[in-house]
Amino acid sequence: AFLGETLDAVTIVAIVVLNGVLGFVQEFRAERSLRTLKRLSAPTAKVVRDGKRTVVPAGTLVPGDVVWAESGDRIPADVRWLETNGLSADESALTGESRLVERRTGERVASGAVNAGSPFRLRAVATAAESTYAGVIRLVEAARASRSPMTRLADRYAGLFVPVVLVTAGAAWAWSGDPVRGLAVLVVATPCPLILAAPIAIVAGISRAAGRGVVIKGGGAIETLARV
Repeated sequence: AFLGETLDAVTIVAIVVLNGVLGFVQEFRAERSLRTLKRLSAPTAKVVRDGKRTVVPAGTLVPGDVVWAESGDRIPADVRWLETNGLSADESALTGESRLVERRTGERVASGAVNAGSPFRLRAVATAAESTYAGVIRLVEAARASRSPMTRLADRYAGLFVPVVLVTAGAAWAWSGDPVRGLAVLVVATPCPLILAAPIAIVAGISRAAGRGVVIKGGGAIETLARV
């Protein structure tokens, strides 16, 4: 604006603001996907104690507890099948497979599965925090927090990028005698795509996949997948 290039000044500000807005939107969607995953975990469990069924917080389950699963109940922790007849389980939250899975006596059933048959008794073999579905949630959280090779590369060069651009802009100004030439270098070198594009894309990809039941272990896996 000081040089009379109002349009360029407005354009740069608009790019920076737009990148900030896009980053906020993607982070919001990522957090929403993670909350959706957490909502699929059972907050309570029906346990059989002293011959009576009672509802307790899922976090209080310990290995050895007998869990009662009504039809449609989500399994709160990893359990082992106790009944003589089979269990029809919907494990789509874990595997993405919509077909029901039949479990037999003594077989292990992962937390996050849904009892699609009659009410049955199960024995907990792990706490809710140490069970399969909790592990999936932790994996998604770790993947979101991890830094992909592209993100690390962008961060590494961003620190050198700014001084190099300033020196180049100063050289263009000194060589031409026109400050607008230096301004042109700054406009072209606006680093928002370099600094923001990679992490936004990685977080958005991991979260979108998680919302569809696909767990990706870090941004590096996405970059590798791009070469398939």
